[in-house]
Amino acid sequence: EGGARIINQLLIRPKIVDSLIITIGPTFLGEEGVQVSPPQSVKLKNVNWWKGTQDTILAANLENSA
Repeated sequence: EGGARIINQLLIRPKIVDSLIITIGPTFLGEEGVQVSPPQSVKLKNVNWWKGTQDTILAANLENSA
């Protein structure tokens, strides 16, 4: 993992990053956890969800990617 700062910066660079996969687990990391919140709006397309026993996975493309 690159940490929140790197993730946030990559999300606003669709020429570098064209897809996104997020795993959502049943544990909250708390105040000191990774806080992904890019400095501008990020729109997704081709969004797909997969629900497992405990985790949920989101897979999508960034809307502005080539």
